[in-house]
Amino acid sequence: MTSRKARRWLALAFVALTVVACKRSPQLPHKQRPKSEPIVFEPIVSAVSQTLRTMPSLPPGTGTLRVVVQNRVEGVSIDVTAKVRLYFHPLDRKEGNVLEFSAGGAIRLPAGRYRVDVRYEVTRLVQGRGRLVTLRVHERVEHQIQLRLSYRFDTFNFQLTNLGRPVAPRSVIQVFRAGDLDKKEQKPLVQQPGSAPVILPAGTYDLRLIFREANGLSSTKSITDFIVRGELKTISRTLDFDYSVGTLRVKVTNRNQDVSKKCRIAVYRLTDVGANQKPTSAPMWKGVAGEVTTLPAGTYAVWVHYQEPDGELLKGEQWVKPVTVRGRYQSEELAVTFNLSWGEVVFRVREGLRDVNEQTRVFVFHSR
Repeated sequence: MTSRKARRWLALAFVALTVVACKRSPQLPHKQRPKSEPIVFEPIVSAVSQTLRTMPSLPPGTGTLRVVVQNRVEGVSIDVTAKVRLYFHPLDRKEGNVLEFSAGGAIRLPAGRYRVDVRYEVTRLVQGRGRLVTLRVHERVEHQIQLRLSYRFDTFNFQLTNLGRPVAPRSVIQVFRAGDLDKKEQKPLVQQPGSAPVILPAGTYDLRLIFREANGLSSTKSITDFIVRGELKTISRTLDFDYSVGTLRVKVTNRNQDVSKKCRIAVYRLTDVGANQKPTSAPMWKGVAGEVTTLPAGTYAVWVHYQEPDGELLKGEQWVKPVTVRGRYQSEELAVTFNLSWGEVVFRVREGLRDVNEQTRVFVFHSR
């Protein structure tokens, strides 16, 4: 390259990039915020630097850009290049398609001037946009550009437990604006599995954590005025639901024979069964004896119905109460005993010397 060309490329290195510092979106008063809109802030493009180097191998009339984006807050800086989209609006021609690229890697563009929009999105809730007013792409030049944003958010990893046992895979985290937690019609800003990190912009929120236990049971924990400082930190917090549950298994015998599989059982809260043995509400659980069910710590009444498959008369039932479930994941065994007996009767009907069994119907009545 001649010295004249070298001086020319050096002069191009001082191309002016006008930066508009996008102000943070003003916060609307709490009652004026739209219910379904995400909280969106505009990141501040606080600095743009550019270096150029010639690339004779590029096709005539084109140049390339390599863009690196840093998010910087109070001395903490993280690379967010992978989460940025760039939109190039041609300015040298009246009509032209907007060109969209992901930041990172080499972006090849026709030489000319562009207005560039920057969109930064971590989640639906954590997103923003900024703008470079103009950027000139030079022919056969590789532009290395560094953008600096200022966008405040934090990442929270909640270690969810119940009585010290990890339960995150069976939990849900809901995030609301501060003050919206108890509004029945208000949908959460964020709802996600308890095992996923929660990323929130700086602000104050209400959190609802839901733990789903076996047998359709659930427990809810609420946190109000949860402050996110927006220091680009990853914060771990352990939260325990302290929901005391235990298991109950009912074993049924009849005259020392295990008949659990022939028995239906229903478990009621003790307060829902009166002296007349008539429940006033649906059972907490019903199923077959021998199965293990999970119940909250408390006192229960258990109904057991035993019936042999051979006949309507071979059956019995009883109430067992009180039955205590101590909770804290302790296992309870309840033994229920019947003392029913029966025998076989063989009927043989004859008419004269001839058996008429197949032509005869026999009725058996129970005498109490």
